[in-house]
Amino acid sequence: MTIRTARSTAAALCNLTLLTVGLASAVAAAPAHAQAVHPPAAGPYVGAAAGWGITGFKGEDFSPAAAGAGLGLPAGSLTGSDSPNQFGFKLNAGYRLNEWLGAELGFADLGKAKYDYRSPAVGGGAAVSYRTRAATLAGVAWLPVTNEISLHGKLGVAFTQAENDLSLTAGGTRQSSSDRKRKNNLYLGAGAEYRLTSNVSMVGEYEYFGTVGDRDNTGRARAQLVSLGLRYAL
Repeated sequence: MTIRTARSTAAALCNLTLLTVGLASAVAAAPAHAQAVHPPAAGPYVGAAAGWGITGFKGEDFSPAAAGAGLGLPAGSLTGSDSPNQFGFKLNAGYRLNEWLGAELGFADLGKAKYDYRSPAVGGGAAVSYRTRAATLAGVAWLPVTNEISLHGKLGVAFTQAENDLSLTAGGTRQSSSDRKRKNNLYLGAGAEYRLTSNVSMVGEYEYFGTVGDRDNTGRARAQLVSLGLRYAL
């Protein structure tokens, strides 16, 4: 489970890097009379992005063996497969104090990750739909590379909510339940920004919201988002 999640994260980061480089190259090839880009000025900005929400299910909470034990089934009764990567998006607003420092508020939805279980022995199965949302508050530090390109890092707090919708099917009957868990975590982010104009930037970013949920109710997962979007300086 851990290896699979790590590979999914690495693949998403690789795809994001290739897409950002490709788009940046296309912009760099634009006519020379395009609007000149000046160093970023202090002031507010807003942004939106979409990408891959990555839900790294904790094996000790979601593996078929753990799920079977929780349902009172004999060992080996369940098989399962997960779909940890789903469409995710985020919105943010911030204030740039100067070329290097700022503060930012954000909201992210990682989409509905899934874990499906099957039990041929009892003629049924179970399906878990796991959704993570987070509000974030962070300080931002930029490292300018050129007038157009900068790197950045974020450090702050994520106010997370994990929701687990469980559906059980056995003997021709179906039951469902839902649990939620709110939790505050350390929030980390890193990315690159390519300024298309003095006001509009293309931003590629990786964000980590910590381990969300709890062991006894929703189950735990590592929440991450890899995204590509636009930022507009007001």
